[in-house]
Amino acid sequence: MRAYYLKEAMDREDRKQALRWLGQVMREIDKETPFDAVAVTGLSGLLMGPVVADRLGKGIIVVRKEGEKNHSGYAIESSVSGKYVIVDDFISTGATIRRIVDNVGEGCVGICLYAKRRGVEFGHWNGIPMRRRQ
Repeated sequence: MRAYYLKEAMDREDRKQALRWLGQVMREIDKETPFDAVAVTGLSGLLMGPVVADRLGKGIIVVRKEGEKNHSGYAIESSVSGKYVIVDDFISTGATIRRIVDNVGEGCVGICLYAKRRGVEFGHWNGIPMRRRQ
């Protein structure tokens, strides 16, 4: 059993396709605006983000969910700073993206949404370029 939104992260073939797409899109972003890290949160982010970060030679920023029980008292786990790209499955309310930007701060140069959903492929969220997998 799994939540519907974890399909791309949990299913082997879907994950391969999503990671391939993320790698291509994030290389394009890096050419336009070089960045230092991939920022993620939650289970789906932790399943996808580190793989893409390693493939691109980037650092990883993990933003913990508020109130989440863990072995760390830190809201953010990271060894890098500078410009970053957020990797997430999709945007419903925008609260997850807002939490990442509020915690990490300025420097977000892109948002990549890897779950297949209907809608525009390119767009903006509060002025930050956003790319969505079709």
